[in-house]
Amino acid sequence: MKKINIKKIIKEIVVFAVAFFIISNILSYFNAPKLSSNKLSYFSATAIGGKLFSSQTKHHKPLLIHFWATWCPICKIENSSISALSSKFDVITIAESSGSNKKIKKFLQQHHLKFQVINDKNGLIASLFKVKAFPSSFIYNQKNKLKFVDVGYSSYLGLYARLLYSSVF
Repeated sequence: MKKINIKKIIKEIVVFAVAFFIISNILSYFNAPKLSSNKLSYFSATAIGGKLFSSQTKHHKPLLIHFWATWCPICKIENSSISALSSKFDVITIAESSGSNKKIKKFLQQHHLKFQVINDKNGLIASLFKVKAFPSSFIYNQKNKLKFVDVGYSSYLGLYARLLYSSVF
């Protein structure tokens, strides 16, 4: 019977994880929308719960603007991280082409998600940010200056570190 080499297995897992991290960051960099300015564009909209969101409101914490869709499989994996971050940072999510407010509310309840959502039925906000892939995340510091753009899956720790960095710099 062949002996299992635990160290070799752990090493392979770590190498795979590091390679995956590097490749996903490279893909995110090349897929990131090229915005005309690093200042947060003005937009306002009413969230599904009735609260008015304005991008020009003074934020005392970094702001995460997260584009997602109910039909996006990667978004479903990432949504719990976004929900957890919303209790520590300013987070507004934009649901793209996801149906009615009622349908989105039902999705949030079924998945136990607790973040604010703007229903971008016609893609107007997504076009303002030049979003072409989901999920896409934009992190702005307290001065509404863009610090990070992430396209595709982002881990809780990755987003948390970027938000923390944005609160200092």
